[in-house]
Amino acid sequence: MSLATIGSTFANVALPRQFLYIVIYIITLTILAAFMVGILLISGLYAMYFGLTHYGLDPAISAIAVMGLTFVLAATFIGVAILQMRRLRVFPHRLMTQHSPGLLHISGLVEAFMAGFSNRNIRP
Repeated sequence: MSLATIGSTFANVALPRQFLYIVIYIITLTILAAFMVGILLISGLYAMYFGLTHYGLDPAISAIAVMGLTFVLAATFIGVAILQMRRLRVFPHRLMTQHSPGLLHISGLVEAFMAGFSNRNIRP
């Protein structure tokens, strides 16, 4: 009996640990891929600058063109990140309403309790 309990406890601990290792592995690969994409982007921008100056464009104008493209790319990345953050902010609310409408009511009660609990201006 105790052997079965130990086995089930080990299985319950081993599965989350294995899941955690997989998540860490995916995060590591994502960070490495981001570094590689950043290196490719910098190399591409340098190649663009070199190509523009090689074919006779003034170095200052070439730098302005590359800087303009860099700003457009950065604005695009920031815009996509902001949109995804807004989408992520709405996601838990939408997930709760789809799976269990009762959870939404309980969540509202807990949020109201925490708001009241943190408010120190309440008189007895």
